[in-house]
Amino acid sequence: MASFPLDDQVLVQETMFVRTLTLNRPRQLNTLSLEMISQLSELFLAYEDDANVKLIILKGRGRAFCAGGNLATVHRHFLEGNLKYGEKVSQKIINLTYLIATYSKP
Repeated sequence: MASFPLDDQVLVQETMFVRTLTLNRPRQLNTLSLEMISQLSELFLAYEDDANVKLIILKGRGRAFCAGGNLATVHRHFLEGNLKYGEKVSQKIINLTYLIATYSKP
């Protein structure tokens, strides 16, 4: 069994044909940062084409699975005049949600 962090926000555990992805921001109730969304998208896309991966488990560390997008960061960017950041995060969340909903593996 191999276990390694891509970044400490998403932990990856490999056990034979299973990949367990753990959202690792428990103090923030695992709200999705832009980095987490990008990492998850990359992992799901890579695993879809990997014949050695048969099952993916997505879970959250701590008391919450995931409280959604990180609105505090979006709000901060908005106040700083970066109006496109929220749009970018929203689009990436929509794309990740679609990817998971139409995924070919359990």
